[in-house]
Amino acid sequence: MKEEEGGAIVGQPVYPRCGSLSPTRPGGRTPYGTAVPHIPRPRRRSAGVGARQAVPALAVALLLAGLASLPLPGAGRPTGTVGWSSSRELPELPSSAFATVGGVRALGTVSPVSSNAPVTNTVILSNGTLLPGNVVLPQGIFPQGAAFDPRSGEVFVADLVTSDVSVINASTDAVVTTIAVGTSPWQVAYDPDNGFVYVSDYLSDNLTVINGSSNRAVASVTVGALPVGVAYDDFTRQILVANSNSNSLSVVNPATNTVNRSIAVGPTPYGIAVEPGSPMVFVVNYGGGMSTINLSKASVVATTGTGLEPAGAAYDPLTNEVYVANTASNNLTVINASTQLPVASVAVGVSPFAVVFDPLNREIYTANQGQNTFAWSTLTAVNASDHSVIANATVGVFPGGIAFDPTNFQMFVPNAESNNVSVVDSRTVTTVKTITVGSLPGPSVLDPVDGRVFVANGESNQVYVLNSTTGQFEATITPGPLPGGLGYDPTHDDVFVGFGSSSSVAVVSGSSLSVVATVSVGGNPMGMAFDPTLGEMFVANSLSGNVSVVDTTSEKVVATVPVGAAPEGAVYDPTNGEVYVTNYGQGTVSVINTSSRTVVGTVGVGQLPHGLAVDPTLGTVYVTNEGSRNVSVLSGTTNRVTATVPVGAVPGTPAFVASEAELYVPNGGAAGLSVVNASQERVTLEVSVGSGPDWAISAGTGDQVFVSNKGSGSVSLVSVPPPLQVDVSFQETGLSGQRWSVTANWQTENSTGDTITFLEPNGSNFPYSVAPLTGYSQQPSQGLFNVSGAAVRIAVTFNVTGTPAPVVTSFTAQPSPVSVGATLRVSVGVIGGVLPLAFVYQGLPLGCNGSNSSQWTCVPTGAGDYRLNVTVRDADGRVGTSSVALTVTPGNPGASPGPSFLGVADTYWDAAVALAIAAVFVAGSYTYFQRRYPPPPAPPRDPLIYPHPDSPPPPPPPDEPAP
Repeated sequence: MKEEEGGAIVGQPVYPRCGSLSPTRPGGRTPYGTAVPHIPRPRRRSAGVGARQAVPALAVALLLAGLASLPLPGAGRPTGTVGWSSSRELPELPSSAFATVGGVRALGTVSPVSSNAPVTNTVILSNGTLLPGNVVLPQGIFPQGAAFDPRSGEVFVADLVTSDVSVINASTDAVVTTIAVGTSPWQVAYDPDNGFVYVSDYLSDNLTVINGSSNRAVASVTVGALPVGVAYDDFTRQILVANSNSNSLSVVNPATNTVNRSIAVGPTPYGIAVEPGSPMVFVVNYGGGMSTINLSKASVVATTGTGLEPAGAAYDPLTNEVYVANTASNNLTVINASTQLPVASVAVGVSPFAVVFDPLNREIYTANQGQNTFAWSTLTAVNASDHSVIANATVGVFPGGIAFDPTNFQMFVPNAESNNVSVVDSRTVTTVKTITVGSLPGPSVLDPVDGRVFVANGESNQVYVLNSTTGQFEATITPGPLPGGLGYDPTHDDVFVGFGSSSSVAVVSGSSLSVVATVSVGGNPMGMAFDPTLGEMFVANSLSGNVSVVDTTSEKVVATVPVGAAPEGAVYDPTNGEVYVTNYGQGTVSVINTSSRTVVGTVGVGQLPHGLAVDPTLGTVYVTNEGSRNVSVLSGTTNRVTATVPVGAVPGTPAFVASEAELYVPNGGAAGLSVVNASQERVTLEVSVGSGPDWAISAGTGDQVFVSNKGSGSVSLVSVPPPLQVDVSFQETGLSGQRWSVTANWQTENSTGDTITFLEPNGSNFPYSVAPLTGYSQQPSQGLFNVSGAAVRIAVTFNVTGTPAPVVTSFTAQPSPVSVGATLRVSVGVIGGVLPLAFVYQGLPLGCNGSNSSQWTCVPTGAGDYRLNVTVRDADGRVGTSSVALTVTPGNPGASPGPSFLGVADTYWDAAVALAIAAVFVAGSYTYFQRRYPPPPAPPRDPLIYPHPDSPPPPPPPDEPAP
């Protein structure tokens, strides 16, 4: 099957940029097109480039969800983050709880990979070796911080993605070992008193302690939230840690590995500088300003203004000055430590980040993470005497720290996006060598004509060529610097390779493996999709925010289509002749009509959309959302999202296998492959592959999928047969209608009923866990289940372990409907809870104020439809809630006679009583006035006028004569 793969490599959340040579963006990709879990770091505003560059953030998988709403250092001003919420997310279980059983993640012990395991072979790209089964070779990815150990002559480099520390022999420049630490290690400090190395683990909120002699992690100290900077203070002989999300400085006692105190500092503390022989410490706050701390007083004694978004700091003891690197101002602020006043500003390179002082040469060195040309980054040397720039040394891409070796006059600069370490001679300020610590295979594409799979690796500037059937390594080609996005033209049997270092695409012959043409496109070409009807390649340019349409016959751009911010992935849908492009910076997908070359629709999807795949039969488009940890399912007919499928952390570019009607989603943060059943629209299997899987393509014969693993420098060949689906049911006893939850095979369901059912594939050692409920114990709470073609039933018993939380068993408002003026009776039934109980009502009709009671009455005065809510809170603060609908109609006694007495409605009795009272009042008033003001006596009766009552009436008057 030919897979129309598009792919994103880099981009920026809001503004496009040249990702292959610029800082990466949060949650994003390396410049080489590999999916890497990222955490935002300081970014540079570059007016000349029009891009706000972000720094890579790196995390391991499931922990990325914990960052959903945290302000991260280096994301510029905290602007909020993505959040991932789903009732069916992968459970947040410790990685140590998992083993690999036949390539499937499972709880329990490690079993050997069998011959029919999902991962059949692994290609190690560094040497072209094809190994059987699933092989994960650890290596450092995204080196960030560094420290030098003069006792052993070794440099310790923190690798953010692989969560380990690479140890480099400073004499031989060889990586001698790697040490596993916490999640996403950020900076490193050396303690000369005990010879230990301290590593701040950004996503673990801890400090890993490494014995410098044995190169082993010996302890872990819990500090504040999102620790970044770490330093050794010789005055107090303690370790200082800047906690970027706690806005605090942790003071750690190295003798006991405990936090002695926590000192509040400014917003988003980042870098630390120490004044030797003094209790004074300087902390730069990425949110603004520098905090000066007196450790003896354990408080901030001064706050000094700096440039924009300061990240690093260094102290010069000879001049008593602090140098602060301002990532958004492109300068160093020089501050007099005594007066706390800035004395100079030194313009350096783009986005200065790390700073170090060289007492031998009396120079300040700063690592500049960006360049206006998006070329290699630089290291600037500043004369500490007159604050002048002496020289600039070219280093790797995105330097994140500096470790100084005074013995050999060397500085070791870890380059996050080059996955190497530059060795700079401090005397000449020149880079003398480069040490590679990792490999980053990324985008892939299938050439079905020649039976080859092409895998781009920007770190080595090469494209690897593998046999699509056997996975055997065939060749490497070097089409240009930093190859990224790939596309295939079956009409001419050509492979298109985008370069992050330039706005161009190389056309490589699929048969001769040679470059036959170069086409200029937009900035940072990434995802590509080929339209076989028109013979055109659609190239998504992440930096330009548009799509270049290339005629593959003339090899010229024939149109440019504007799309959203930071377009990354692209795919062609043969059922409707449209191209879909993910806009990473906007959370949308642009739909392009290939005939008119115009955008005909924009579809909102998840957060940070990246890769795409299409079902060529049904025209269903699948979009992986890195920030949301899910897949959006789009209908190619309506161009609307019809479903959302939760997967693992940092999902990369997926592959759709038509023969199985399944989607294979690599989870870069989880070292796994999620298999999504297209009809069920849910994950049916999790397959363990290499570290940091990024791209997947359907290739070769049968059900074979190639997965590029950025974290282990390899490609996994996956073969998973269609699974047989059966019911797995969990049945509970002991609950009274309370909501309960079960996670089985990485899927979560909840219910208020007594049964929860899953549809699971054939397999063994699938894990499950039952979520705890307050006031209950559950048996069992977790375990494994096997599926072998028959339904599985698991009984779960809940036992009360104390007074359970209050549960509202009934909530009535009667009668309903009720007329205005009639009596409404409210009643609430509750079980459980520690007395006394408090009742709070909301949504009541007019005239009803409620009561802190389970039963009360009122007379509504306003008609309408209402939703009454009750919250019952017990003495322990636990709550139970419920609601009921109520209709209040206008007053109509005939419609609602209400209660009665002796057969007469209460309302009529009330009216009668009111009338009687009114009559008595009127009569009494009349009598009172008659007595107080009697009428005057009547005049004497005139017999002529007033005859006797018994006299006959007088005769009528005579008729008057006519005139």
